[in-house]
Amino acid sequence: MALNFPDSPSNGDTTTLNGVVYTYNATAEVWDTISAAAAVDFTAIASNILPDADSSRDLGSTTRKWKDLHLSGNTIHLGDTQLKGSGGKLTVADSTGTVINPFNVAPRFTTSPAAELVLGSPDSGRITAVAIDEAGFPITYDWDGYKDSGGSTTVYKDGSLPPQVLSITQPTAGVFRFTNDSAAITPAGTFNFRVKASDGALVSTASTTTVTLQFSSEIIVSTLSRNGDTLAASSTGLFSATTNAGFISASGFLVGDEIKTGKQYLEAKYTQAHTLTNSGLYIGLIDAVRGANNDTGYSTSPGGNVAVWFLQDGVVGHNGPYDVEAGFTTASKWASNPCTTGSSITQADVIMFAYDTTAKAAWFGLNNQWSLFTGVPGVGAGMPMSDITGAVRFFVGYNNVAGTIGVQFQTGGSHSPTYNPPTGFDAY
Repeated sequence: MALNFPDSPSNGDTTTLNGVVYTYNATAEVWDTISAAAAVDFTAIASNILPDADSSRDLGSTTRKWKDLHLSGNTIHLGDTQLKGSGGKLTVADSTGTVINPFNVAPRFTTSPAAELVLGSPDSGRITAVAIDEAGFPITYDWDGYKDSGGSTTVYKDGSLPPQVLSITQPTAGVFRFTNDSAAITPAGTFNFRVKASDGALVSTASTTTVTLQFSSEIIVSTLSRNGDTLAASSTGLFSATTNAGFISASGFLVGDEIKTGKQYLEAKYTQAHTLTNSGLYIGLIDAVRGANNDTGYSTSPGGNVAVWFLQDGVVGHNGPYDVEAGFTTASKWASNPCTTGSSITQADVIMFAYDTTAKAAWFGLNNQWSLFTGVPGVGAGMPMSDITGAVRFFVGYNNVAGTIGVQFQTGGSHSPTYNPPTGFDAY
């Protein structure tokens, strides 16, 4: 019986003749037959798909490829080799399942370096960036660095160090040590530094650290004598004064030399304390000219100075019509008691200063706690420096006491600060 197939069929067209389903194969230019009763729904196959003979059929071809292969198992068998997936990792195994050669993956950093490193005193800086290799290969570490200057880039590496350091060494794996010297040998400045970890085949690079070398300056104190009080000279920031019942209301502050302008942070450690009743430590900023001319005191109006008055016996400080002071007591100016002993400032307490000569504001703190009166530097309002019109000096003084007072500013190479500078402020 003759079969009449449709004319000009397209690939995949079907027709049923005498109960048999025919599908047109345009590549072979033939009609293939599948029994209508045995037609297969390829969107819901309910059995294994096996070739009619071992190693006799292909899945796709070089010109007719399948798009994606989705598997729920964890092994693909390629002859006598197995590709095994587990925990997001792919390894190669033999026919028994024994791993014979893992795919090489670059080392993975388990310790991220800090985004910034500020160098100060010699041999003060370290960057840590430790990596592991998933396959257990040994890791070697290296580094490079760079600095962008006006569109040009300077690259640093071993043998071509940044000028801010004398050496970059690795005391332990993944830890890099920076050694610097005085400003005359290693100038202040900034460069970018990154750590590289290699397993011998692949290299991983940790995030970049910005390294800055900045030198803190000593506060200079010149010899001074006024109103029976004397201030000893110091090139290391020590205010050591002998007082004769303290300064008077209109003058008598003991002042140091001019200090830096800008946004600065520094600390003063109270090195000598006493317990006399109704005595207080005045310390703060003063207009440089007025301080040198000795025409400002704790009751001068306008004040020309901004000070913090720490009482040793907890007595509330007086409040006058001038911007001289903030009388800090436990109850009214602090969230909690910041002093090392009781309610009194005492030896080794650290007084914190932050000031901004552009914004004309100052902030005070004690033992890593900023005053509620001034708030946090750059966030709280601070105390206004409106009566300080030009350069600035530091001053100290005592009220109603004769004896020796001592305040050590923790700046320069010989006295490192105890706490970190507030955000946006430079360590003096």
